[in-house]
Amino acid sequence: MGDVMTGDERLADQPIDDIDLEILAQMRRGLEEVDPMPEGMTDRIQFALTVALLEAEVANMVSDAALAGVRSDDYDRATTITFASDGFSATISVETGRGGQLSMHGWTSEPGAEVEVRERARTQRTVADEHGRFAFASLQSGLVNLVFRRTGGPPPVITPAVEI
Repeated sequence: MGDVMTGDERLADQPIDDIDLEILAQMRRGLEEVDPMPEGMTDRIQFALTVALLEAEVANMVSDAALAGVRSDDYDRATTITFASDGFSATISVETGRGGQLSMHGWTSEPGAEVEVRERARTQRTVADEHGRFAFASLQSGLVNLVFRRTGGPPPVITPAVEI
């Protein structure tokens, strides 16, 4: 006996058409209404995938101090955050300048480490100087991760996402 397809099997074997797409869209709208995706879920998934891809250590946030800055024409506030992971630490300070322009200054316990800041739409890289200092200008507000690639071969260290 040869293989004989039923009507449902023949229908399922056809390419997706406009009717299928509309049914799927209606199902999506219904599911989003009754069980919406939690806030920040996409960012948490991207972070988990990045950690897995880099085979990185995740740095813990040690302190988060919002420092009330002196009001001036130069900036409104600065936020300082310290991260640590097995013998490695880094501190960042984010400042808002004129016109809302964000910049980040940081220090790492490992001079010469490559420092990468991952913003929503782009990635910037620099190398910490001989004192462990690094800086980034013209950052976009929103969630960012930092990746530190240390010299000598230990796995990179990645920070949790922080809002700047």
